[in-house]
Amino acid sequence: MLPDSELFYKQLAEQIKFERVKKDISQQNLADYLGLSRTSVMNIETSRHKPSLYQVLQIATYLNIDYTTLIPFKSTKADDNNSDSVELKEGLTDQGSIDELDKSSKAAITNFLSGLK
Repeated sequence: MLPDSELFYKQLAEQIKFERVKKDISQQNLADYLGLSRTSVMNIETSRHKPSLYQVLQIATYLNIDYTTLIPFKSTKADDNNSDSVELKEGLTDQGSIDELDKSSKAAITNFLSGLK
């Protein structure tokens, strides 16, 4: 089951801001790289604007991190018959790279991200 959209974007916004601040990058510098206004970046970081997948990839590239670091959920096994469910992670933590995920987790992330607009 996919995570709630509002909660997903709220946690995505928090993670973007967390990573930007951690790297000591201003909203204006990020905005310039994205071709947006500082206000637009502020709106992304407060979840008033839902960034496109391409914008998430641009942000991750500028911050020099794997895009999965920004994605606020992980895949877990629902039961022993190998069906997957997706759950939001609790709190902001550093995540590993997508290479550390199993095949079904990678597929779940890819499917979810392809549905983002």
